[in-house]
Amino acid sequence: MRVVANYSTSLFDYINSDKNLKEVLSQGADESLLSEGAKKTLREKGISLNGSTTKDASVYETVQETAESVRDSVIAFTGSDAESLFTTAESSGSTAKIVTEVKSFVENYNAFASAVKEMGGSENTTYLEQMNELLSKDSDAYEKIGITFAEDGTLTLDEKVLDGASVQDLKTAFYKDNDLEEIAQKSIRVQANAISGKYAATVSNYTDSGTYSNSALSSFLKSI
Repeated sequence: MRVVANYSTSLFDYINSDKNLKEVLSQGADESLLSEGAKKTLREKGISLNGSTTKDASVYETVQETAESVRDSVIAFTGSDAESLFTTAESSGSTAKIVTEVKSFVENYNAFASAVKEMGGSENTTYLEQMNELLSKDSDAYEKIGITFAEDGTLTLDEKVLDGASVQDLKTAFYKDNDLEEIAQKSIRVQANAISGKYAATVSNYTDSGTYSNSALSSFLKSI
């Protein structure tokens, strides 16, 4: 699993502290063995079990990958290279590199939002709504560079407006004094649920004795 910047601690702290979910998953992949409370915990995290109701592992993989892409975009605007990105644009008069990063952010965020909706789970939906709310706080700044908010929570980009945006307007929207880092942190929470969901899908390969296939576990560990 690719881990970026300083977000790895938060991700693993979250997984390691989520004892209720671990207890749920350790009981096996048959919902008939679980208490109602355990089932509720799974549903909130977008995890369903039992044959045809089990989501394909690819659903969780997509959430995991798109969450990482969102954080890559955030790092471009908040990481150690962010200052040079904007100062270079100011000195050269060219916004091409910033525009490329903005387009990537919009694309990555929309892909993440779509993947989260497919994964489901009230907890994940809440995190996505909170991320949308954080972005919308700076809606005026985003609108100046061509980004508006659709009713379904995705971002709409007017590339013509973006291409004509000034360095200062781009800087106001994406450099410091914004909530991008908090958005990245919330994407970690959703990604952790996706990793747990992929684990649940993997251990659905339990044997009659209640032990999981070593090959299935090995496959899961290699995928994260």
